[in-house]
Amino acid sequence: MYPTRTGVNPSFDDLSSFALDIESGVLRIRIADLSDRLSSDVLKGSRLKKAFLSVHGKQIEVKGKLSKGVSLADRDDRECQRIG
Repeated sequence: MYPTRTGVNPSFDDLSSFALDIESGVLRIRIADLSDRLSSDVLKGSRLKKAFLSVHGKQIEVKGKLSKGVSLADRDDRECQRIG
């Protein structure tokens, strides 16, 4: 975390007072919460609607509907790792 303005101490109460330089980290979120978030507003304006995520072993499956009515079910071969 570093200040964005000279002579002003960074404060979480003033989001414009600092910037973060994150090189690595861990994100923890329940798959149901992520799925709900995608369906609510994250994909707003995109062609993908009704996005739904599910876990199959170490893989995440994404299902949804493209705006032209094409069904989408895609499996990616990348694996997820549960931490904790």
